[in-house]
Amino acid sequence: MKDRICVRAVKISSMIFYCENVTESEVEYLKNTPSAYYIPSVSNDPMFWDGETLTLKEWKKYKVEDNSETFKVSDFYKIGEFGTKSYGALVFKNCVGKAFFKNVPILVESDKISESEMNRLVEVVNSYILNLSYDFNTTTFSSVFRNRVKKTDLNYHKYLFLRNALASGKAAMNIFSLFSQIEADPFRTFISTIEYKDFSQCDTFSEDAIEEVFSGNTKLIKCSNTRNKLAKRIKIGAQGYVPTEIVIEETVDTFNNPENQFIRFFIEWAINLLVSFNTKFLTYPNFYNHDLINENNRYIKKLKMLLTQSFLRYVGTLHNIPMNSTVLTKKNGYRQIFQLFIGINALPEIDTLQEDIQEILENKSLDVLYENYCFFGLSDVLSRIYKTNLTKLKYKVQKTEFSKTLEKKTNSNYFEFVATDNLPKVRIHYNKNYVAESYSKAYDPDISLEIFDNQDNLTAIYVFDSKFKVNFAGVAVEENIGDMSYNERKSYKYDDISKMHTYRDAIKLARGAYIIYPGTEDKIFYEDISIDKDLLVGVGAFYVSPGKQTDWDKFESLLLNLLMQYK
Repeated sequence: MKDRICVRAVKISSMIFYCENVTESEVEYLKNTPSAYYIPSVSNDPMFWDGETLTLKEWKKYKVEDNSETFKVSDFYKIGEFGTKSYGALVFKNCVGKAFFKNVPILVESDKISESEMNRLVEVVNSYILNLSYDFNTTTFSSVFRNRVKKTDLNYHKYLFLRNALASGKAAMNIFSLFSQIEADPFRTFISTIEYKDFSQCDTFSEDAIEEVFSGNTKLIKCSNTRNKLAKRIKIGAQGYVPTEIVIEETVDTFNNPENQFIRFFIEWAINLLVSFNTKFLTYPNFYNHDLINENNRYIKKLKMLLTQSFLRYVGTLHNIPMNSTVLTKKNGYRQIFQLFIGINALPEIDTLQEDIQEILENKSLDVLYENYCFFGLSDVLSRIYKTNLTKLKYKVQKTEFSKTLEKKTNSNYFEFVATDNLPKVRIHYNKNYVAESYSKAYDPDISLEIFDNQDNLTAIYVFDSKFKVNFAGVAVEENIGDMSYNERKSYKYDDISKMHTYRDAIKLARGAYIIYPGTEDKIFYEDISIDKDLLVGVGAFYVSPGKQTDWDKFESLLLNLLMQYK
């Protein structure tokens, strides 16, 4: 990773990106400087530059101006505010990872979660929901690999995988680079053809052809040419004879073989997929990313040229994919495209260990992703308590053509754990809508734990609401005698605690309501200190860092002690 510096403003091409504390005179100064010129920061401004990539902070507002006046409303869709053709503002909300603005690469960072933590978060959620929902109009991306055992049922994921392979800067993955390797040394096969030709039209013939003549199966005619060598060898008395026709075997060097037919098939398949999604996108409501359509059209044109202006024009239609072909599994160019085709029909899954095969997929908003993560985290804790395999329990997901995520509908998403000798029956719900259970309006907390008695009556409800929010505070810590360090503390927001009071007061059987947030401290406000603390009667906050298993371990003892109180 390149060294980066903290900047207040930077000029990239004709555009100037700057923080809100930059003056008008400084902006005017940058307008007259060459590209890549920057104003260094004298404080901790939330913008960084490494000469290629601009790093911005999530939820921070940045201004951007363009001397060329090329800004459009669609440029700022979901990432900021359009002002004029030459001015706008960028704000990346609840997202982490790679993004682009007018072809400028941007890395969005969050103080609440690192990119590696986000990858771990997605990894956990993705292990429970096949084809985790992604939105093709969102702004940031993460790297993933594909599990080639399970196959995706969403063509949209295939499109994303293909589009990245067309655009990839890595020669080992880029389809056009791989085809160049193939074209430099295309696989050829030699095909032998056998046909009978008029003897008088043949200048030469092989020994096999002569053997065929002497086999007795060839019709002979008299030859008047006394100098004909073959006629001298085939005589009846003084009369020489020659065959009417002779066997000619020809060996042809051809590109038309199953391996090259597969390459042609793959390119035609890629073209059809791009065309179909261009059509879908143009008919999709509120689709603003027309640069994506133009990019698809460029790829379609280049792929069609491969079919008409390369050796593939001599290649026919594929009838069967030669899965065991050593050419497709070992020969450079062929091998990578074959593996790409296999992977492109497989299930997406985050891989934080390998970077050789990368795919760009748009991320869910981090707050929704964290919400899903918390639901599955608590469900997994309960599965350990009840000694049940969570993956064998059923839950529903909401599936659309372009997405798949947990379905937000009363009672549609829950895991049920049956009662044991020591534990009651419980259900853990995702976004259950409490209507009759509320004194006033309906409420739908992110996660609710329902506890039932021996007669199967609902007896208590505990609410857990995920909040992807934190308060930052510096804390002085004495590490050694006389040595002080400054640690960052991430605390809960008091407004979120107030929301927990609302849940407790409004939902009749609610005994406790707690936020789960990516912070650094737990806090429980007990309603009555005389009540057994294991009953968790009150409100509060529990911190859970994405992907950190030890943060979930504390819930195991917490919930075990709670549930045993109800048996």
